Amino acid sequence: MNNRALVLIILGLLSCTFSDAKKIKSSFTIKKETKASNLPYSKIQGHQINLGDSKMDNPEFCDSMAANLRNITFAGYEKESNSSTESFLLINPSSETLTGFEVKIDYLDLKDRMLHSRKLKEPCLIPPGESRKFDIKSWDSQHTYFYYLGNEPKKVATPYKVAFTPLTYWIEIPD
Repeated sequence: MNNRALVLIILGLLSCTFSDAKKIKSSFTIKKETKASNLPYSKIQGHQINLGDSKMDNPEFCDSMAANLRNITFAGYEKESNSSTESFLLINPSSETLTGFEVKIDYLDLKDRMLHSRKLKEPCLIPPGESRKFDIKSWDSQHTYFYYLGNEPKKVATPYKVAFTPLTYWIEIPD
């Protein structure tokens, strides 16, 4: 942007009266972040593939599909001691579009002793070859733990690590 255009913009802003500025401000619409329930993928839809289940209608299809889905990776986990949320990436290198997943998350101390465990079931829309970030409510409600590969906090906190065990994926079945 050249100096002349910048001067014109500044003069235009200075010439606005307070009421004009108020009108301008009120004409802007502020979009709030959409909650997951308003998104088209707020409910899990699609064909359910249980990774540990071999009792399905078409075993050949399910075995090859499960092998394809086993390449899906949970990565990039992070949680600081003062955070109420934890984040991770779900990377989909498979040839299928994911519409949901269920995973077991184990929280372990540095000697591999279990601190906590939970199952998480989430809708998503992840096309083949793409990844998505998920922010979930933290299990550490008292903010006394931190992920051992993250930043070490200034206050006293216990390091931990995580283990993801995928249980179920839902995939989009084309019409």
